[in-house]
Amino acid sequence: MSLANVLRAHSHTSCFHSSSPRIWGIIGRALKGKRDNKTRRHQRCLRVFLFPSRDTIRYMHFLARLAITAAAFLIVSYVVPGITVSGWIPAVVVALFLIILNTLVRPILIVLTLPITIVTLGLFLLVINAGILFFVASFVHGVQIQSFWSALLGSILISIISTFANKRY
Repeated sequence: MSLANVLRAHSHTSCFHSSSPRIWGIIGRALKGKRDNKTRRHQRCLRVFLFPSRDTIRYMHFLARLAITAAAFLIVSYVVPGITVSGWIPAVVVALFLIILNTLVRPILIVLTLPITIVTLGLFLLVINAGILFFVASFVHGVQIQSFWSALLGSILISIISTFANKRY
């Protein structure tokens, strides 16, 4: 199922916008399995929310991870003096690129720098995280990181915030 189909399925949720008490009667009819056209639309709404597919759950987790990373980056930009962000849109773009690079490039960098990581007892992973953050910030307009130490502290704080916020279990 593509993202367009998921969004199209969620666009049918306009049936729940009403605050009138009759909406509960419609939902009750949909749950009982009535077969008229009005309740079929509501059954689709309920099916998406009560029984989401694996693709829907995967997209929801990705969007949640994106929002958490963007919020963490905004928080870090207020806490760390060397990191500045001009708004929430550059923060979302940075979060998107961080997610992509941490998924695709970071494992390759970890394997390539494995001897240094072993010698430093894993502390070089912090340098890899800071380098990825510094690299992403250099390409996104509206985001500035003044020094490597700001990137290092920012990457540590983003990792801590994201780890605690992404706990699902």
